[in-house]
Amino acid sequence: MSIYDNTKWVALSQVFKILMQLTSLTVLTRLVSPHDYGIMALATILINFITILRDLGTSSALIQKKQVNQLVKSSVFWLNTILGLFLFVIIYTSSGEIASFFNEPELENVLKIISITFPIVCTAASHQALLERESKFKLIASIEIVSSFSGLIVALIMAFNGFGVYSLVLQVMIYSLVSSCLLWKYHCWKPSFAINLKELRGVFKFSLNLTVFNIVSFFSRNIDSTLIGKFFSSYILGAYSLAYRIMLFPLQNVTLVATRALYPVLSKHQDDEVEIRKIFIQTVQVISSLTLPIVCIIVMLSHELIIYLFGSQWALTSTILIWLAPSGFVQSIINSIGCFLRLRGEQIL
Repeated sequence: MSIYDNTKWVALSQVFKILMQLTSLTVLTRLVSPHDYGIMALATILINFITILRDLGTSSALIQKKQVNQLVKSSVFWLNTILGLFLFVIIYTSSGEIASFFNEPELENVLKIISITFPIVCTAASHQALLERESKFKLIASIEIVSSFSGLIVALIMAFNGFGVYSLVLQVMIYSLVSSCLLWKYHCWKPSFAINLKELRGVFKFSLNLTVFNIVSFFSRNIDSTLIGKFFSSYILGAYSLAYRIMLFPLQNVTLVATRALYPVLSKHQDDEVEIRKIFIQTVQVISSLTLPIVCIIVMLSHELIIYLFGSQWALTSTILIWLAPSGFVQSIINSIGCFLRLRGEQIL
């Protein structure tokens, strides 16, 4: 499948997810308080960190490697499964201490519920990587659309019935569960009961560097929310979280469409430095031309957009958004660079 075809299907999935996110934001923010959004923002920090650790970069390694046999795939699958169970136990048992650290008792139950999905999501990580390796982006797009829609419907039903933060929790859970089940259903590969440490060492030569890069990037992006959650109220964190989400999601989705579609194709040309350099320059130019106007619109219309879409209870968000918007442009460029760094595996650090 060509870059154009890849981009088309990734873009379709992202457009639908953006529509779901807009619907979720505009409706749920009128039904769920900033305080509840703040609690979910704290949980999201942990979810994002778990996403990095769930496979230690092995999924990207499966896409990047020139040849992948059954033993490699099975070894990666069982490693991911063990990691998922380990992360579930760690988060479930430490949820009380995490809630105490942020002085948010309700966070404990939120984390316990969300942690249930970790083993399930980890078992499907290899299946998604194999689909991306095979450039089956039409199928991946369909799975993500169905999963996003399912999560949104459940969240809206629960929010209308007054479940507050648990509406947001179930939205994440349903998306994760549905997508994992569909990935298993529509990819015919089944793991063997085998794990080979030698094969994993070869995978780790690529994946561990990527994991370290992602961890450093994670802390640079989430230290702000962590500090706000620790030293300020959940209301303020909720307002900040919404501003950050509004600022990032159109910019990140533009970047994601390009980089996600590019990566499998670039992997096939990883030895052609001239071609990779050419594609890199074109990618940065396109992303810059698309994201800069978005940033300008956000800055100029911040107050009007926030009040109209979300209501007066979110007025603080508009002020925060004006200051955050320029950083979104910078992050969109950094995200695109990350795609090319992943391609080089051992050269990331």
